[in-house]
Amino acid sequence: HDITPVFYFDPMNTNEYERADASIPFLENLPTHSNCDKQFQYLQRPTELLLKYLDISYSEAPQYAEADASIDARDGKIDIVVSRDYDTLLFSAPTILRKIYDNPWEKISLRKTLQRNNLTMPQLIDVAILTGTQLVCGPYDSHIEEAIEEVKTADSPESLKSSWNDYLRHSTARIQTDAPTFKQLRQTYTSPPVNPE
Repeated sequence: HDITPVFYFDPMNTNEYERADASIPFLENLPTHSNCDKQFQYLQRPTELLLKYLDISYSEAPQYAEADASIDARDGKIDIVVSRDYDTLLFSAPTILRKIYDNPWEKISLRKTLQRNNLTMPQLIDVAILTGTQLVCGPYDSHIEEAIEEVKTADSPESLKSSWNDYLRHSTARIQTDAPTFKQLRQTYTSPPVNPE
């Protein structure tokens, strides 16, 4: 099909793989997410070897694989991003292909998404923060129309921040952990660190 794939790894220090419940001999010593530095030999290293044998390029992102892939697509280095994660749009991927389990493939255009909802890119990020992303549990979970209305009628981005900062929570954080702020989340999506290679 004349496709040249590129694989993007999340950094090993942020992945959180759970210990397998099943009693499988070769997984008995699989590290928990508290031992991220030991996961390399079990997960990433064999995958890298497989990709090398298949002559598939790969890159390890400094923070989020979706960010690196999306920015490479935005900059014209790659044609399209294939991901299960809608966050690729928030990292400005122009087009993504998405497939979950047995569902059909879904092709999503950032430009058409913005036009259809009459949103700017900063507004889309704010809507996502309110509805929830990989990085935050938003107060408007499953109520996207209300979140869009809240963002469009807000006096300013700062008024959103003052109204909702106390209700933002990282999706995996403990209740004692400080919640991310609108400013931090916007910064994550608009200026993520990426691998220059």
